Amino acid sequence: MQQDILLDFIHKRCSIVKFFSNRGVTIKNDSGYTRMLSINARVGCCMEPAHIDIAVVLYHSLLDMYLTSLYGGENTGFYTKYKNVLPSASSVQCIVRECFKVLSLFRNSLVHSTNSLDKDCRGYGKSIKGNTFLAITSTSHALSHLFTIMELYFERARYSAKYLEGALAYCYQELCRSTVVRDRRWGKLKVLNKTCFKFERNIRESFLYSQFEVKSNFLFFEDNCRINLKYDVVDSIRRTDYCFVYNGQTYRVPEEALAERKIALDGLAEWTTNEVIGEDSIAFEKS
Repeated sequence: MQQDILLDFIHKRCSIVKFFSNRGVTIKNDSGYTRMLSINARVGCCMEPAHIDIAVVLYHSLLDMYLTSLYGGENTGFYTKYKNVLPSASSVQCIVRECFKVLSLFRNSLVHSTNSLDKDCRGYGKSIKGNTFLAITSTSHALSHLFTIMELYFERARYSAKYLEGALAYCYQELCRSTVVRDRRWGKLKVLNKTCFKFERNIRESFLYSQFEVKSNFLFFEDNCRINLKYDVVDSIRRTDYCFVYNGQTYRVPEEALAERKIALDGLAEWTTNEVIGEDSIAFEKS
């Protein structure tokens, strides 16, 4: 409940773009009307510097409270919690742990030295404290992805573990590209394992009722699932999620998990979702 209240406050007061939002559209092809739900994951930060400050502190508080309830470490300093309490065995755990590091460093700078952060129109581009560089520098582009990670993590119940890993890994990659940690104690940002599943693009088009065929222990998706929308961006910066029900179970399979438009049936379990796919989920025209 407290988490929901704080998230609602961040969304209303900090002008945060909700990076994963549903929009229903209707398109028509040769076979009639196709219903589609597109999840738009465009990442951008249009926040004022003061709003970024508030968001950093609140996201850090939310994450700290949740991780403490999960792993313990109450009344433990942020660094000690990072070093000795938070796990990093899985890719998601590693990403969350490193984001806790980034938020902790910025939070400490904001709370203990209000004027230490030199914020220009791009966000936290140049961070200087007196004559000494701060332990961390970043940009609004990177912070947008950091905030996206927090949003996805707090709403992770709607995604499969594998889907969450792919989304978080993409955002973490973007965070690392524009964030530098120079602190000897905290150490540099960790590099993810090469076996980590990662999305190729952050703009996702999600197709409901994706048409498929099952043969030879594989599930094949039909080509007509990929349809160019005149108002959307080119294919080079977007990817498709295939949403469907098979044997009574709902799945969301990202394009990156397919090989030649197919996926092994014994690999579907990784992509189960709690989302409800139904006609009430989307508005569509009747022929």
